[in-house]
Amino acid sequence: MQRDNDGSHLFRYNVKPRMVAGEDGGEEKQDGWQCRELRLFVEPTCDNIKHAIINSVYNADARLDLVSRYNAYVSAISNDETIAEEYKSFIQFMEDVEELLDCDVKKHAKGNGVPRFVTARQFRLALIAGGVKLADVTKAINALPDAYKEQALVSWEYAPTFERNNPFIAQLAGKFGFTDATLDKLFIEADKL
Repeated sequence: MQRDNDGSHLFRYNVKPRMVAGEDGGEEKQDGWQCRELRLFVEPTCDNIKHAIINSVYNADARLDLVSRYNAYVSAISNDETIAEEYKSFIQFMEDVEELLDCDVKKHAKGNGVPRFVTARQFRLALIAGGVKLADVTKAINALPDAYKEQALVSWEYAPTFERNNPFIAQLAGKFGFTDATLDKLFIEADKL
């Protein structure tokens, strides 16, 4: 989740490496990241994010039509057997969104105290306190493949917040010897600054 200067929130999901074939047709290598993204102009609660994802695939009219056709089928008003599979796919999609967001409040009630995101200022100050030179971070970014380097530089230099679960953070953390536990600790400390 990233907060933009216009007050909106950018939510990226289904983030995975973008792989390309090697120059000589050999082993695939990562050349960047790919994902789906949504821009929210409301508070980024689990419910709001869930509704935005669902609406990006099934708008309100499509959902109403689907439910109406399914109700007509199960009530024996319609004999359109294809609706059962459509409805089953819709229900599976809804379950997949629930699993993706993992918003079960009871499950996270204790929590591990790691903030989801911190400001760029907090993150950079925590890195400095942890012995990481900001120039070394820039150097590590410049060593990335060209296709990804520009995106990473923009994120490093201009993002107003840094998200703990962002693949960019995980990739760079490894280069500086951070484990999952020490990266969690860095975010906890950053949140106090």
